[in-house]
Amino acid sequence: CTPRRMLVEAEEGYWVEEEGRPREKGRGAPLVHPSGGVERWFKDFFVGKEHAVYLGEDPAQGPFFIALQKEGTGYRVLCRTADGAQGRLVPHNHIGLPWWRRAMGKWASLQSILRASDLPVAHLGGHARRVRASKTLEDHIVRIEEGEEQTWKRLKIGVVYVKEGQVEERDIWHNCDGSHAWEEFLSFLGERTRLQGFDKYLGGLDNQKNLTGTHSVFTEWEGAQIMFHVSTLLPFRANDAQQIERKKHIGNDVVVLVFKEGDTPYRPSTILSKQNHVILVVRRIFNASTGDLHNKPLRFRVACAAKTSVPFFGPTLDDTGLYPKDDEFRSCLLSKIINAQFAAYQCPVFSNKLKRFREADLQNLLAAFLQSSLIYLYIPSSHPKKK
Repeated sequence: CTPRRMLVEAEEGYWVEEEGRPREKGRGAPLVHPSGGVERWFKDFFVGKEHAVYLGEDPAQGPFFIALQKEGTGYRVLCRTADGAQGRLVPHNHIGLPWWRRAMGKWASLQSILRASDLPVAHLGGHARRVRASKTLEDHIVRIEEGEEQTWKRLKIGVVYVKEGQVEERDIWHNCDGSHAWEEFLSFLGERTRLQGFDKYLGGLDNQKNLTGTHSVFTEWEGAQIMFHVSTLLPFRANDAQQIERKKHIGNDVVVLVFKEGDTPYRPSTILSKQNHVILVVRRIFNASTGDLHNKPLRFRVACAAKTSVPFFGPTLDDTGLYPKDDEFRSCLLSKIINAQFAAYQCPVFSNKLKRFREADLQNLLAAFLQSSLIYLYIPSSHPKKK
């Protein structure tokens, strides 16, 4: 029995997930959203309702804001720092609020709520100043949330066509069209969209003068907008040996999907790029009995390679590496793509950049409202004096 050729060539500096390769211990659990799903909490739960907002700057964690809201039998607490947003629902019985404060309808102290929340931010209470609530303040915080949300819900993903036997980057960039299987795969990924006048997420493509091609492939899935940078649809310049226009887009994508023809394994570093961190390789499988490419059912083999700085992410690929062309496989593939982006963002090269963006947003918030609003230094309430 002839052993099956691997889709991905083993290479130093990358881990590979593929049929026939041993998985590392501890791998297999799908990655959860880095924010824990609280990225819209302020807009969804605080805007237009009674709440308190605290701003401050911690010597170690930098600028931050904390929002508190009474909700049912407890408090909703949201904290945003340069490391991201965290939130909890904290029941009253976890806080130990004195009965007299409950009877008088008074709020628990910020410090006691933060301690009971189990969030690693309890120390921030000592640096917090409460600012007067206003529509302007609400709008500013919502804009910060929306900017953060776009980071996770608007993705640009490279899609590259590799003909049988191609191993050099230059040859790959010169592919101007693909096989029937390639075109079929693009239709499976999303909808071929005319770029001129397109009013959804563009991923850096031009929608006015066809400067980045006339069409691309786009899809919306589970709240995310995904624009695919398709190698054969990006402009081809006959006099440009390196095809800079194509590499400019795909070379700056964090995740690249490679559709490979033939048995030649794909080398993860084929495209020289500091940005590409995850490579998903897909190959269309011929019908085993007839060799007919067009015979149903259609099947694909999938493998994944990522730089060693990228943590493992789910969904874990099937042990066989084989998938039928159906809705379940499409969901699995899109989940893998989105989680690949989330996982790569945990690498220092991306996480440090995101942290700087968040810090700048919070510094602007503090500059706009910490000095101009009616403020007071937060002082935890003490027990009533005995008569």
